[in-house]
Amino acid sequence: MQLKRVDYWQKIKDIKIDNLIFIDESGVNLAMIRLYARALKGKRARGKKPQKRGKNISIISALSLEKVLASSNIYGSVDGTTFEAFIVTKLVPELWENRPLAKVFCDIIEYYFLSKFTWQDTQILL
Repeated sequence: MQLKRVDYWQKIKDIKIDNLIFIDESGVNLAMIRLYARALKGKRARGKKPQKRGKNISIISALSLEKVLASSNIYGSVDGTTFEAFIVTKLVPELWENRPLAKVFCDIIEYYFLSKFTWQDTQILL
């Protein structure tokens, strides 16, 4: 594992920090609540919690050093098709216009079952 890390750092060491783009996905449930309430000392905490299960929402975002380049909220989970649609419709147009030298990093690309695809006759490798 250490050799893989050294190899990885050797590959990316010459990339300018301004050209780094990171994609990450996370999820929330609309019925999420705290397990414990808070109140002032001597006061009782009162509140309501949802009785029904909420919808799951997945959030995909692409971040640079300065700002969020692209973001999308999706009802349900993210699969390979959804992830590819995010890249093609939201991220790639932003990169082509403003960051032609960008290098995009994603944590677990195998999860999305993608390794490469084509966009406007340009092959994109992930």
